[in-house]
Parts: sequence; C-alpha cells; structure tokens
Amino acid sequence: IYGLIFTPLMPVLYSHLSTVAHDRAQIREIMILVIRILTFLSLPLAAIIAANAGLISELVFGPKRQGIEIVIAAMALTHGLSWVVGANGEAYRAVGAPSSETKITAIALVIYMVGYLVSIQHSFEAFVWTRFGLAVVAISIHFMVMKSVLDIRIKPILLYMLAVSLICFVPIAVVYQFNLGELAYGPLLNASLISIIPVGALVIFERKRLEPQLCKIAKRATGQ
Repeated sequence: IYGLIFTPLMPVLYSHLSTVAHDRAQIREIMILVIRILTFLSLPLAAIIAANAGLISELVFGPKRQGIEIVIAAMALTHGLSWVVGANGEAYRAVGAPSSETKITAIALVIYMVGYLVSIQHSFEAFVWTRFGLAVVAISIHFMVMKSVLDIRIKPILLYMLAVSLICFVPIAVVYQFNLGELAYGPLLNASLISIIPVGALVIFERKRLEPQLCKIAKRATGQ
C-alpha cells in the first residue's frame, strides 16, 4: 500500500531537488516538509491497518488463518514508520552523496541479520516484532546520517512524529482497553475512531501549516 502511494512521487521529488541542489538551505526546507508530509500520511495509515488487522485477516484470508493478524499489524507499523525517511535517499543523491544510502543499507543489513537470527530461535511472533524493532534502529541511523549530510535538526521531527503517533494510537488503546473490538460493530468502531477522529484532527491542525509551504515550493518548481 505504501509503495503504491509514495513510490511514484520519488522521481518527481528527486527531479525537483536536483534543480536546487546548490542551495542546501532550500534542500533542508523541502526535506523537512517532505518528512512532515510522509509522517502525516504514513503513521495514520499504519494505525488504521494495525487496529483493524483482525478484520483484514478475516476478510482476506478467512477464519482458518488464525494469528496472521499479528503479522499484518506488525508489518503495517513497520512500513508506516520506515516511510517517514523513505525520501531521504532522493535527497542524498540530489546533493551528490548517493553513497550515504548505500552505507545505511549495509549497516542496517548486518543489524537485521543478527536480529533475525536471534529472534527466530524464540518464536515467529518474536521474529515479527523484532522486525518492527529493527525498523526503529534503521530509522535512527537515517536520522544520524540526515543530520550529518543535510544538517537537518532531528528533535523537531521526533516531536512531530510523537504528536502524530499519540493522536493516532490513543484511539487504538481505547478500543482494546474496553474490548470494543469484540462488539458487533467493533471493526466499524475501530475504523471510525482511528480514521475520523485522529486523521480529521490532523487535517484541521496541519492544513494551515502545510498548504502555504506546499504552495511556495510549487511556485519555485514552476518558476513563478
């Protein structure tokens, strides 16, 4: 799902970043906005999928595939988190530092292999959630490289991620704390709480902040 939404936009982003590669300040401004938008989209989507993993499992795989909802939830959270830095590689290439992405991948590969080998000896569920934990490690590496290559401050990004996560995942805790998912309309209530309330709140609070920045970048890209 994430790839279908975000991947087609990456070449467009790289093309735009390449035209302003000489201006590091503008690169930083664009990437901060891009990361903010990716966070704004990917984390709520991860919350919606993870909270309704049981319903998705039943509709897609049927009642015979018990336990697959754990995989759906963990992978949704993993990919939702990973896409926060999904556009960083385009920025590294645009500023003439493509090796940064290669180095991150090489370091992460070693860490992933160790994590997989250790976790698989315990249980499949441990393996699945280790994959999520390793995504957190990988994004931390991305942040360090992003700070070094692009000179982007990490603290505001982390605070924004925390704010979006709280808005999106608190309703999940409410649903499962009160066993609302077990009611006749539990799945519908899940979807309503997690999509309408948090995402609606995000749109309201972020619209005024994101729209002017997007318009400004669009004008620069078109030479207006």
